[in-house]
Amino acid sequence: MSTAITRPRLKSSNSNLNHVKRLRRARSETEVQSEKTWLDAERVWLVHKGGFASASQLKGEGLGLPEGRVKIRLDHGGEVLEVDEDDVEKANPPQLDRAEDLCLLRYLNESSALHTLRQRYGGNLIHSYAGPSLVIINPMQPLQIYSEKVIQMFKGCKQEDMPPHIFASAQIAYREMLNTRQDQSIVLMGRSGSGKSYNAHHILHYLATSAGAVNNILTVDKLNAMTMLLEAFGNSRTILNTSASRFSQMTTLDFDHNGQIVSASVQVLLFEKTRVVRRPEGEPTFHVFYQLLAGVDAKLRAELQLNNLSDPNMFMTPLQKAEDKQRAMTYWAKIYSAMESLSMTEDEISSICSVLAAIYHLGVAGASKGNNNKGQFTRPAGAQRAASLLGISVEELARNIFSPSGSATLSRTASVRNSPADKNAEAHTTAMEALEGFVIGLYSDVFNAIVSLINRSLSSNYRSMASITVVDTPGFQNPATCGRQTGASFEDLCNNYTQEKLQLLFHDLVFTTPQDRYSQENIDCDFEFVTSSPAAMVSLIEKPSQQTLNTSTSPVRTSNPEVREAEKKGLLWILDEEAIFPGATEDSFMDRFFSYHGEQKVKRDSLLRKASSLGNTFILNHFQGTNPVQYNASGWLKVCRENPITKVATQVLQDSKKSNIKDLFNNVKAPVGGLVSGSIVGMEGSNTLRRVGSMRRTFMSGTAGLKKRSMCLQVKFQVDTIIETVRKTKCHFIHCLLPQANSGLCELRSAADMTPERPDDILINVPLVRGQFRGSEILESIRIHRQGFPDHMLFGEFVQKFEGLVPPHVQPTKDMPEKTAVLQIIENLDIDKLNYRIGLSKVFFRAGALNRLESSRDDRVTGRITAFQAYCRGYIARKRLEKRRVQHVAISCIQKNVRKFYQIRDWDWWKLYVKVKPLLNVHRTEEELHEKELELETMKTKLEKIERERSDYKLQMDRLENRVAELTADLAEENTTATQASEMLESESAERMRLEKDLKDLQGRYNALKRNHDKLEMEMSQMRLWQAETQDGEMEEEEVDGGIYKERYERIRKELTFTSKKMQQDHAEELDQEHTAKKAIEKRLHEALEDADDVRRQLTSAKKKSQKLVSEMQDSKLHLEEQMSRNNDLERKQRKFDTELSKATEEVRAEKLLKEKLQRERDTLASDKYSLEKQIERLKSDLESAEGKNDRLQKEISESMTSTGVKDDHDVAALKRAKADLEAKVIDQEEELDDQAGQIQQLEQTKVRLEMNLEKARQQSLKEAEEKDQEMEDLRFSTQKKLKQMESQIEEEYEERKMLLQKNRDLEQRLGEVQGQAVNRDKDAEKRLRRDLRRTKALLKDAEVVLQKQKTGEGSKNQVRQLRNQLEDLEFSSAAAIKAKKTMELELADLQQQLDDVFKSKQETENKSMALLREKTELQSQLEENEEDMADILKKYKAVVQQQSLDQITLNDRLQQIEELVTERDKLKSEVNDLKSRVQTFEENSVDKTAVQRLENKIRDLETKLELETTNKHRLEVQLGRTKEQCERVTEEKEQLNTAKAQAEENIKRVQRQLRDLRDEFSDVQKREMEMAHKYKENENKVAELESDFEQNQSDLKLAFKRISDLQAALEEGIDTDFSDSEIDDNSDSDVESHLSNNKRSPLISRQRSYDSETRSRLTSSSSFLTDTLSSPRLTNHFDHSEI
Repeated sequence: MSTAITRPRLKSSNSNLNHVKRLRRARSETEVQSEKTWLDAERVWLVHKGGFASASQLKGEGLGLPEGRVKIRLDHGGEVLEVDEDDVEKANPPQLDRAEDLCLLRYLNESSALHTLRQRYGGNLIHSYAGPSLVIINPMQPLQIYSEKVIQMFKGCKQEDMPPHIFASAQIAYREMLNTRQDQSIVLMGRSGSGKSYNAHHILHYLATSAGAVNNILTVDKLNAMTMLLEAFGNSRTILNTSASRFSQMTTLDFDHNGQIVSASVQVLLFEKTRVVRRPEGEPTFHVFYQLLAGVDAKLRAELQLNNLSDPNMFMTPLQKAEDKQRAMTYWAKIYSAMESLSMTEDEISSICSVLAAIYHLGVAGASKGNNNKGQFTRPAGAQRAASLLGISVEELARNIFSPSGSATLSRTASVRNSPADKNAEAHTTAMEALEGFVIGLYSDVFNAIVSLINRSLSSNYRSMASITVVDTPGFQNPATCGRQTGASFEDLCNNYTQEKLQLLFHDLVFTTPQDRYSQENIDCDFEFVTSSPAAMVSLIEKPSQQTLNTSTSPVRTSNPEVREAEKKGLLWILDEEAIFPGATEDSFMDRFFSYHGEQKVKRDSLLRKASSLGNTFILNHFQGTNPVQYNASGWLKVCRENPITKVATQVLQDSKKSNIKDLFNNVKAPVGGLVSGSIVGMEGSNTLRRVGSMRRTFMSGTAGLKKRSMCLQVKFQVDTIIETVRKTKCHFIHCLLPQANSGLCELRSAADMTPERPDDILINVPLVRGQFRGSEILESIRIHRQGFPDHMLFGEFVQKFEGLVPPHVQPTKDMPEKTAVLQIIENLDIDKLNYRIGLSKVFFRAGALNRLESSRDDRVTGRITAFQAYCRGYIARKRLEKRRVQHVAISCIQKNVRKFYQIRDWDWWKLYVKVKPLLNVHRTEEELHEKELELETMKTKLEKIERERSDYKLQMDRLENRVAELTADLAEENTTATQASEMLESESAERMRLEKDLKDLQGRYNALKRNHDKLEMEMSQMRLWQAETQDGEMEEEEVDGGIYKERYERIRKELTFTSKKMQQDHAEELDQEHTAKKAIEKRLHEALEDADDVRRQLTSAKKKSQKLVSEMQDSKLHLEEQMSRNNDLERKQRKFDTELSKATEEVRAEKLLKEKLQRERDTLASDKYSLEKQIERLKSDLESAEGKNDRLQKEISESMTSTGVKDDHDVAALKRAKADLEAKVIDQEEELDDQAGQIQQLEQTKVRLEMNLEKARQQSLKEAEEKDQEMEDLRFSTQKKLKQMESQIEEEYEERKMLLQKNRDLEQRLGEVQGQAVNRDKDAEKRLRRDLRRTKALLKDAEVVLQKQKTGEGSKNQVRQLRNQLEDLEFSSAAAIKAKKTMELELADLQQQLDDVFKSKQETENKSMALLREKTELQSQLEENEEDMADILKKYKAVVQQQSLDQITLNDRLQQIEELVTERDKLKSEVNDLKSRVQTFEENSVDKTAVQRLENKIRDLETKLELETTNKHRLEVQLGRTKEQCERVTEEKEQLNTAKAQAEENIKRVQRQLRDLRDEFSDVQKREMEMAHKYKENENKVAELESDFEQNQSDLKLAFKRISDLQAALEEGIDTDFSDSEIDDNSDSDVESHLSNNKRSPLISRQRSYDSETRSRLTSSSSFLTDTLSSPRLTNHFDHSEI
């Protein structure tokens, strides 16, 4: 075994990413030279029938060769051959012989890939990556590469860090499930014996070990037990495999959000349960029977009545060899322990064993024909044993098997399929079929029970996030490869059909889906997609007809070719129809099958062709023609017919008299439907409701629900269930390959058998592996994976995931379009342009590019997390240090308290206090304890209630979820059924309409034919009458003219004979011509077909060459792209190296400067050291002098002691008193020193705390000051900005108001001018009218006089009447003018009032603006004051900080002095002790007074020093107090600053509110201005209308004046004008009034009145509008525009 297998190189494996890294590194000259030598050699592979051979292509010698031929020299033997170009493929460099991924090959062709697989297989490297898939070759021997150590090595790794391994596929699926929260599936494909079940078990083992399970719901022991039971009950030995799976298995592991397994389930489909009674020749039944018969113990053997196994059994034969029995016994022990591991009870195990033993005894019992042609048991003793094990009597057992009509209801299919031929069959055959159906039902129920019990052990109530499904199906079956020439069975067809469907799924996901995705995203692909597909073979097997539902209800075999072509259906549908059609045989099935799909004997690459052997055999070319399989259809109709006795077995088990059997099979849920190849078992064990609902809908809805009693079509529906379940997940494919045809039988072969006959077969059978390689489309999938862009990601997901890799200043903004953001990110990332494409909604990457981005992102995230962890650790360490400091202070305090306690512990009052204090809290403690107990009880009751409610809610929720799932599935089924029914109705309606149309056509044709028939009958009747008349006439005239008619008859007969001969001759000539033309056409057609075949062959060869050239071009292109990317990487590395080199030089320069600096510091330190050494020497000399002085003192003391003699007792007493006093003083001094030491320690602690507090306060104050400075700066900036905005707004408003005032003044001036003009014009008109009126009155008086004189003149009367009317009109017009004048005056007054209002509003606005300006100046001044105050405070703060630092320095000096004094005190204390000893000695001896005095003087000196120390201490305390006061003042000033800042902020907020109010007012004013502008325009229009009316009135007045002047001129001739004006004035009013009262008003006057009223109303409306308009401040602006 290879080291690479035992220890996977997880971090340095030759994976895709590492290979790219290896390509990108700089190569040595040796490697370059070796690669050049290899390129010059032009190594190739020669492809032949038996495999391939290595060779070298010859260059110069090929010039004279024909086109398409090359010369090569074989490496083995050196033979030179001339071969076709198509038989030569390029070879890869030797370093790629064991490449872990076939995508890494430089030249990707079939021979190179097979060579790599063979080289790896020779080194026990059985796993290889093939693009998106994994290829595994069966090693045919156990390898130690699946241990727990290997599992731990793969755990948690990425794909690029793992070598190819089955654990790597499981880890990839598991990691992708955690990242995407999407269901995953692992599909294993391959031939029977290639190791699919073995690898599936390793996948489950890895997931269970690496992920772990909640509450050990799935352990390795349970997994092994599950595998053991399924293999025992569902596997058997075949001609291709020693332990072949006879069922399809979907094992699902459900995971929670933490990635742990919360439940598991097993779904079993396509179970080949008929193997228990019928199996191919030479193959045994299921393993469990042989293991049961050989392995049960004596007690269980006696219970199962298996002591005698010598009786012949029609279903199985017990083992005979001793080693086989020993192996079976070992396996049975494992099976029994597996059942116990899965929590199966003894009753359940006993029930399963009883049913298995009953099946054995029924095989012994047999079945035969009875006396009354009814079935009976051949050996009743075996039936008796079986009945006792099943808990039923023999009579009931026989009645249920051989007479099931009373106990079971036959289905529709059974009643239909019982043809007359079957009814006339022999009784023995019917009895045997009944017994076989009963045994099949028993074993099916046992297998269902096993699966249900497994799912019960693996299920739980935990919530799942996603799942991983492992799909394991029976392998592809081709018995001809192992020597069986009888043909494959129907079960083999079902398994092969399953593999074809899985291959079609692989084709769709690997080829079709990426192609559709590229086209949808507008991705340009410069490579060709695969055009071939397994869909043709799948369609041939499963294609339904257009009238499937109708055919299912009423099967009718049609013979019309057109209808048959329209309703062309697959093999399974034809087989289903033949199975239920009465009298159908295998021959009729073959005829129908070939009539639908044709018979092709010549072409061997067609999908279907007849076999050369006899019988009902045919050949299907599976896997796109790479694997032809011969099938034998004998007995297929019997297999596809449902046996009704199968249902009886379930009822017998559920009604058993044994309680354990009855309980087990009543609790086990029934399968979905009875199938010839099994049923979907285990759906109740799944915890994921959506998956169960999906499977139920797929299996039970639509046509599947209608065809659920169809035995062969249920195979299709179950395979569809597998495909649909897998399609909803993210699929991972594993291709298992066979190295030899008999690899599945490696366990049975001995060492001698394993030795191959040929040396070429030592490793693998190359043609066999090549066929599997081609059929699985592995090479095409690798090419698509390598040339395409397999990794893709949505824009939003890409931006969210990788925007952290770019610098912050180039990161996309949130409002940027996603595509633009993706482009911006990619431009700033280290990605080659050849490795990605940008689509419409996704970004696509080549293989490996996205992994490199992921690794870069992981490195960046890891660095940030590491920095964050370092920061957290530093923070925790600082907190811990601070805690330790506090603990140190606390320990000191505790020590001090302990010392105090030792002083007072013997005090009586303390003892009394200690005894009394606990008694005070006894009652309180009891009450608290009672309250806590009550509270605990209430909490317990609440908790229990909540738990009950939670469990109830959980059960209710689960029940409701199950109900919802069931209702959803039922609803989907109903919808699908309704859809199918509507489609059926539509098809029936279309068919009915077509038939009605045909009926109408036929009816019309029938009517036409009937009319023709009637017409012909009429003609015939007329002819008969005419003939009768003619015969009568002939008989009468025969004698007369018989000779004439006879001659005429003879002539006509001769003409007819001649005409017929001529027509025959012409027809023969035409036939000869047509025959010759046909021969010529056939010859031409044959030539054309030959030409077409030649062209087709040429086209095929050209296509192959083009494909070969295209693949080589693509390989070269990829190699070129790799080289370009390598060059780009090298350039980037060069640039990076240059930057690093410059950075390193700068660092070296900095290090040199630092070295020089350190050298200078070293010199200074050396000088300091020298000075310190001098100081030490000086101190040593001082010490020596002090020691000399001490010696002198000692000598003096000794001399004084020797010189003094013994004194009297009085002196001794005095010395004793002095000694006592000195001792008392020393004791007092010691106490004082202890107190001072405690105070000094407290001061040190206080100093430390103060230092810490001051440091914190300083840092905090600095931080707050910086924040305040920043806030004040921001506030100042924002305030200045707002003030500038306010100033600009105020200036704009001032300018607008100025313009408005100017316009108002212009308007007032204009109005004054208009008013003056109107007044002047009205006064002149009034004077003129008065003058005209007086003249008119005079004329009227004269006219009256004239009229009185000439009363007879009629003409003068009319003139007078006209004049009166005109006079009335003029008078009315003058009154109207006067009224208009008054209204104009009123309007002018209103306008003046509005102008005053506008001026007032302007004044108010100006006042507000001035107030705002004043507030602005105040705020500015206040801000300046605040800034000055802040600057002063900062100066004070800095001064305080400096003073505080100085105080700290002085405090440190003082403390140092105190320490020195303490040391000196200690020295003095030691001197005092010495003095005490000396006094004691002096007491003992004689003492000199001078010495005592000297000692007293020293004591006084010490006391003075102590007093000095105390004064220094008090002074330092005073300084500390002052420092505290200064700190308090600083804090107070800081608080004052904060309050001032808060007030400033409030003022700013108030100003902002005022600004907002002003803005609102300004917006309201603007709205009013807009409204006034609109009204102003309307008033302008009205004024224009009034001016036009006024001009019209003026013209009318002028016309009236002209007429009056004409009249006046006409009347002046006869009227005297001597009357004075005064008289006229006096009498004018009265005369006019009397005249108007006496005469009627003229129409002109009425018209003038209506006009005046209309004019008045218009003027009123205009005045009101002008009143509103003049209040607008922008009126003058509009007036200016109107003037312009």
